[in-house]
Amino acid sequence: ISNYNKLINKYGPYQTCTKTPFATLLKSTNKTKQKYEKSKKSSRKRKNKEKKRRMKQSLIKTVGEIRFYQRTTFNLIPKLSFCRLIKELLCSAGAEHLRIQTIALEALQEATEDFIVRYFQDSNFCALHAGRVTLMVKDMKLLNILKFEP
Repeated sequence: ISNYNKLINKYGPYQTCTKTPFATLLKSTNKTKQKYEKSKKSSRKRKNKEKKRRMKQSLIKTVGEIRFYQRTTFNLIPKLSFCRLIKELLCSAGAEHLRIQTIALEALQEATEDFIVRYFQDSNFCALHAGRVTLMVKDMKLLNILKFEP
């Protein structure tokens, strides 16, 4: 007995059916099958590709800033303020009338910035070792004890 005959036997030949006719039922089941197969295919694709996670906006800005400063080669400390600092240190040491060449000043500034960057990197490693992300004064003090005290 076909499905159409089953419907006729259930509702009778002259009885109106309140439910959808059999042909539309077949169409709808075909559509649902197609949707189900499409969802299966898309789920397979999702399993193959890892889900992309969106980064927070503040983290994107921070990472971009880090990449920018890693690519640059210019000095981070302004030259004029560094020159004033060196002159002040020379005056406090008692050498007020000494002059310093610009090449020597640039070399001193380069070495100073390199030292500061490495110092912060090492103190950041101390913070990570302690299980923290935030850099604290105690990390820098520990680094001083480990590196610079005999």
